[in-house]
Amino acid sequence: MKSITHLETMNEKSLMKAACCNLSESFETNPSVDVSFSDAVSGAKQIQLLGLAGKYAQITKENMPYMRGLSNAFGLSFIPGTWIESIQLGKGAGSVVNGYESFSGQINTQLKDATSKERLFFNAYGNQNGRNEYNLNLSHKFNHKFSSSLLSHASFNPLAQDMNGDLFVDIPTGNQYNFTLKNQLYTNRGFEWQFGGNYMQDQRRGGQILPGDLNYQTWNDSLPPYLINIDNTKYDIYSKSGFVFKRQATSMGLQLNFTNHELKNNLGLNNYQGYQQTFYANYIFESFLGNTNHRYKIGSSFINDNVSDNFNSFKYKRNEQTTGIFGEYTMTPFEFFNLIIGSRIDYSNFYGFQFTPRLHSRFAFNENKTVFRISGGKAWRTANIFSDNIGLMASSRIWNIYPSDFSMPYGLNQEIGWNYGINFTQKFSLAYREGYIMFDAYRTDFTNQVITDVDENPQQVNIYNLQGESFTNTGQIEVTYELLTRLDLKIAYRYVDNQISYKGGQREIPLISKHKGFLNLGYETYNEHWLFDVTLQYNGSKRLPETNLNPSSYQLNTRSPEFWNLFGQIT
Repeated sequence: MKSITHLETMNEKSLMKAACCNLSESFETNPSVDVSFSDAVSGAKQIQLLGLAGKYAQITKENMPYMRGLSNAFGLSFIPGTWIESIQLGKGAGSVVNGYESFSGQINTQLKDATSKERLFFNAYGNQNGRNEYNLNLSHKFNHKFSSSLLSHASFNPLAQDMNGDLFVDIPTGNQYNFTLKNQLYTNRGFEWQFGGNYMQDQRRGGQILPGDLNYQTWNDSLPPYLINIDNTKYDIYSKSGFVFKRQATSMGLQLNFTNHELKNNLGLNNYQGYQQTFYANYIFESFLGNTNHRYKIGSSFINDNVSDNFNSFKYKRNEQTTGIFGEYTMTPFEFFNLIIGSRIDYSNFYGFQFTPRLHSRFAFNENKTVFRISGGKAWRTANIFSDNIGLMASSRIWNIYPSDFSMPYGLNQEIGWNYGINFTQKFSLAYREGYIMFDAYRTDFTNQVITDVDENPQQVNIYNLQGESFTNTGQIEVTYELLTRLDLKIAYRYVDNQISYKGGQREIPLISKHKGFLNLGYETYNEHWLFDVTLQYNGSKRLPETNLNPSSYQLNTRSPEFWNLFGQIT
């Protein structure tokens, strides 16, 4: 209630409400985030926040860039659930300190620290489909200054199964090996250093199989089967150092990260190879003016993306360098009013200078039981047209790219948008038990957007710059309340109105539900040894891409049916 920005934190207890094998499965009990498959064969998952695809949310790992470029396709499955300490979710414009890419919000995943009390943790999982995974977390405190931890994961899905008899594998087979090393150094002189790295290898295979075939044996037909092979290899090293000065509330920090990611993707007759190297640096200095009611942060950032895309006959390379400076002022003159004003100026070697302002304010009434927040700001990003749309590679569509300026990546403009939002939170007491009512509304306006159009012709993927309006309006109401002792209720409803201008006219953005309903009940026993949780989700109808140019037997309805999901968990 006292934070200036509305931030939701999903801690370890919240994550135990659902069985989370990885990050993509950690949002089932959160009404603000939707997770869905990007296609029917690859197993790739994507999130939706404020009615927008996950590429418009700034997804970080320990407050450093994580899902950018190639990682957009499969990155949600690259963080095992047993590694996660907490997840922070913020809607709308974020802080300029963390960058310029948050259109719809920010999702930060905090991993278990090297100083964790969990010295040895082992977890094994198996299910009726043959999937099995193993997790081992180790941590050791060498002395009062230095600690280290190793997070390791291995998972296997060896059986190709076709339970519905459509001659396609239901879930891709494959394996993943994943390791993270974290080190922390503390001194009594104000210096702190965290450093480490991650290595991950993920392999998936799927497609057509014959009845009873568990190993994709070659068909005896002259027509080769439709098969997919997806290989991800990724490693990164990072450093986070900080120094606390003797002056009150004064410190500085430096974040460094290098990532190398290689993706080999064969989907039927479509072949895609992507390669990306990213270097990120962010320096932050924090202090105050006069007293701690007037705080400020200033700093500079640099990010270098070296990207290579090879998709069928398309071949693109870019070495994009963006340097920026930023400043953020936080004013807390009264308990009932707070304000954050921030801006940054960045220079891209492709797009030139870009100014990014942002604002957050908080008004509190009735002894902080009633809180009203306002936020607004600008965001921009470079579109990664292949990794952003990797699910479309699973089809036989012909890809067409319509460039407007060949000096820019893919010949397309950068994506630029503005987000505005309000949040209202009311704390109440009923039958001597506390509860909260929350309402928020956000609007995102794009001044430019890279459009992926599969409506003009169902046999094609047409990519071009926005030529008109593109906006998304969302509204959500949420109520949480302790119905009985240790029995908690959360109920929510969300409405989305999104429109985009295609060459053929303005349409609703496909594959996003206008209506979402949510109900969660959680109970824990007196000694907290047992936790019971059930979640019910209602997903409204979604617009489907046009198929009216297909032969009649291949034409689909214009909208999907509505459906319900029911999840249960006993811990």
